[in-house]
Amino acid sequence: MTWSDYEAVFNELYAKDAKVQRLIEKLMKSATYEDANQYAIKIGKILSNTINQTGALSGELTADEVRSIIDPALKNNYQLASDAAGYAQEAANQKAGIGLKSVKPELRQDRVDGIVTEIADKGYDNITAAIEDQIINLSQSAIDDTVKANVEFQYNSGLNPKIIRKSSGKCCEFCSKLEGTFSYTNAPENVYHRHSNCRCTVEYDPGDGKKKRQDVWSKVWKTAEKSDKIIKSEKIIKDKDSVAKLLNITNANKISIPSKKIDTGSLGFDEEHIKVKGRNIGKEEAVQWINNSRFSIDVWNGKFTKFFSDDGATYVNNETQIIRTAYSKNDFTQNIIDALKVIKND
Repeated sequence: MTWSDYEAVFNELYAKDAKVQRLIEKLMKSATYEDANQYAIKIGKILSNTINQTGALSGELTADEVRSIIDPALKNNYQLASDAAGYAQEAANQKAGIGLKSVKPELRQDRVDGIVTEIADKGYDNITAAIEDQIINLSQSAIDDTVKANVEFQYNSGLNPKIIRKSSGKCCEFCSKLEGTFSYTNAPENVYHRHSNCRCTVEYDPGDGKKKRQDVWSKVWKTAEKSDKIIKSEKIIKDKDSVAKLLNITNANKISIPSKKIDTGSLGFDEEHIKVKGRNIGKEEAVQWINNSRFSIDVWNGKFTKFFSDDGATYVNNETQIIRTAYSKNDFTQNIIDALKVIKND
């Protein structure tokens, strides 16, 4: 069994939850980081309820079976929370008169692995209160990571962003010491740290965006090194939006530029399936197209990844780690050709 066997239950609980729907409505109209944080907490609880109600962990499961359920479920929650934080960031930028897009954070896989390993090692039949707290913390970390990514990006763009850490009311000594409003340069090193059962929030204030935004447009950066980094980040965001439109993809975050990295040395090769498609392509050639790919796209909730290079495309089943199909540039549709041109052009 995999997460796809239980995702419909999660979606049903998600759709029926009145608080989630109220938060979604608020996020779409006037998003705040506080709303995004409450949303992250709620979807963490819904995920825990889904696993317990479906009995997804019942029985003697291997570590791989646990991972096939929990790993994509946690990643789905992180993505949902990250999207909510993105709305909050866009609203903050607009309010401050800043024309920059929000920067999406990247999930640290080790956070997911830690939860998966604990569940597998202890053989839980249900999500315990302690595990639920870890799931919620992971969802909340998407909010924190969004703040961190955007503070760094906008500071390097010549702006003066602020990090705001608020306590949840009944706070421990550790969190109390971290409470406050900080500039990028004087924030405590562990301002984003979140311990067990921590419901503190980390929020973002763009600072004097109206005063400094002209520096952004004229590209008066602090150093040439930072300028190159920022220009590259902005191009990637623009390219992802362009590729999404060309390929009719509704969520540009499914696109990776450069392509996501995978261990091609361990991939299997579905030679029979590829031959049935009438394509005379070998594994070495298909792997080369992955390694040389300019962009990749995750589909079917991350079950497959499509890699596109100038010479051909390769589709990988991430669950089985098998190259399912591959085809040369001669079979590219015009929109794929145009997408590759977008990424090649500076």
